[in-house]
Amino acid sequence: MEKAPEIKKKKKRYTIGFIFFILLIVLTFYILLDGQDFGALKETLLTADWRYLIVAVFVMFGFFYIKSLAAKVILKDFGYKVRLKNTLKYTFTDFYFSAITPGASGGQPAALNHMSKDGIEVGLGSISIIFFNMTYHIGLLLLGGVLLLVKKPTVVVGDVKVFLIYGVICHFGMMLIFLSTVFFPQMLKQIGKWIILLLNKMRIIKNVEVATEKYLAQIEEYARGAQIIRKKPTMILKILPFALGHMICGFAVSFFTYRALGQTALGFIDILTMQTLLIIATDSIPLPGAVGVTEGVFMVIYKSVYSTAMIVPAVMLTRLINFYLYVIISGLVTGTAQIKLLRRGNKNDIPVALQAKILGVKRDD
Repeated sequence: MEKAPEIKKKKKRYTIGFIFFILLIVLTFYILLDGQDFGALKETLLTADWRYLIVAVFVMFGFFYIKSLAAKVILKDFGYKVRLKNTLKYTFTDFYFSAITPGASGGQPAALNHMSKDGIEVGLGSISIIFFNMTYHIGLLLLGGVLLLVKKPTVVVGDVKVFLIYGVICHFGMMLIFLSTVFFPQMLKQIGKWIILLLNKMRIIKNVEVATEKYLAQIEEYARGAQIIRKKPTMILKILPFALGHMICGFAVSFFTYRALGQTALGFIDILTMQTLLIIATDSIPLPGAVGVTEGVFMVIYKSVYSTAMIVPAVMLTRLINFYLYVIISGLVTGTAQIKLLRRGNKNDIPVALQAKILGVKRDD
């Protein structure tokens, strides 16, 4: 059970993150709309083909649904039979807190909180999230590489070269960290100790012993799940199609908004290539939801696709559907789940197995 000061500190951090998130949105749209012809903008938005926009909304739901299916499959391999509505709750909670916290730092802890309340061990819950994220990074780099070979959008790559290099390094680095967590935990322990010592010399970390103890305890939490994955290395091949489907659903929103705005010159693969590059370039930006940067890079990548008059409506509709709308939806889901937890009361005195039975999570031992 978390102590009151820790809960208070966490609430304060989330509140500050949310306020910063709102300020970023206001600043982004102020810059985006500065100098725009509001009459023409309104006309473009109102005449967009709503049928394509509805499809885009449902396709974006597929982004969450497929990730939830993947979580269900991973947890089943860990011995838990979890209802899909539970894994949807974890997915929406992860998305919401990732959106409102810098570097998506709040997503995993928030999802883990709900997992633990549903009777899933924290270590196994953590490694299930890490495993999907690892597969996601592998899938994103594979998809980006294949699409670049097929389409070779050299002009686009040149325009966002710095962001792309940064993105590739970050995604590749995260993939290596996740792989190390699962397959090379001893190496990760040693590297972590070196980093802690380095941060101590830089006066960032004061107490080396406490920091090392916490770090090693975190690695040990992952040990059980990592052991299961090492025994079933083909799990990556099992989850990779889910990760690819998950991201393609998210990226496809750009294609349907493109069609909604009456554009037909480019096909699905063309738009998918551009959106994949956009995500690689901006996904690791340490700002809540990468707000501001994503809109800016979108306008650079898609400047050859849309006219000057159409580019702002395009970025507004695309981001509204693939981000802002679902931040609201995920916030509502998260809030509803939190209210249910509060109404249920403190379950800490109830055995984990009984909690799991009550909440629809069955553990196969």
